[in-house]
Amino acid sequence: MYFWHYEITTNPHSDWERIEVWVDAENGTPKWVVSDYHYRELWYNVEETLPLLYVKFFINFHTPVPVVDLAETESISGVFNQKNSALLRVSITGKPLKTMETLRPKETSAKFWADLHSPDWILSYGLPNLAAKFCSQLPWTYWRYPHG
Repeated sequence: MYFWHYEITTNPHSDWERIEVWVDAENGTPKWVVSDYHYRELWYNVEETLPLLYVKFFINFHTPVPVVDLAETESISGVFNQKNSALLRVSITGKPLKTMETLRPKETSAKFWADLHSPDWILSYGLPNLAAKFCSQLPWTYWRYPHG
């Protein structure tokens, strides 16, 4: 869990966000990652063995988004394994490393998930338009408490 001191909304307030990891008791590997999404639960299926779990969030839209794809996990690890001088050069010049380019969201992946659970369908559960569109592009496979 992490505490968000100030959520910028029409009614600004503090907020707690959470991530749960459901682990296979026999072999210790994660099977599901559950995140909080506007008083709803999004369940992400972990299909591959991940060496570690990264969680993304966006400053203006702070819902935790777990990285459950092995290729994306390896890309993120590749950025963290860069030499300090390379990371400093990126921060000074603003030009991304080649490994950082692979971290950009893949439009085909987002489109696949949006086709699977469309924003229009999500809107029917009471989420605002922007939140429904964002939610539709996340790689979740199960939605618990859709009405919040």
